[in-house]
Amino acid sequence: TKFVDIKFEFYCTEKQKLNLHSVISESSATDQKIKFEEEWKILALDSLFDVNELKIFLTKEDEDKLEKCKNVKYKEKGDDVGIVKRIIDNKPFFIHRTFAEYFVAIYIFDVFKKKDEKSLKIIKYFLTFRSLPICKRYV
Repeated sequence: TKFVDIKFEFYCTEKQKLNLHSVISESSATDQKIKFEEEWKILALDSLFDVNELKIFLTKEDEDKLEKCKNVKYKEKGDDVGIVKRIIDNKPFFIHRTFAEYFVAIYIFDVFKKKDEKSLKIIKYFLTFRSLPICKRYV
């Protein structure tokens, strides 16, 4: 979304002091944004789904990333970009629930493109899940 892009650009220019007109800085910023978005997707899943449901969505590698994000990177404060505010009672809190739903939708779309057996199971579960109407509209 444009809001996420603006927040991330502010993070790069003001907090990281990157010159986004430089090819090297632009490449670094792009790499950082991809990394943040990967983290935001799994944090969003954790924010909106319970432990049993997460087992449907996450690989072991994703579970490890999630624990690292919650217990190290985001434990004391949220991200420096301003999308994830903080972890409370081991659950990530986004600046607004809509952002969590947006990042879950991106995750689901990425899964949909894989078209393997696990992906189909995730898509089926997601489509029959009665909640998250905003998330379903994003997908």
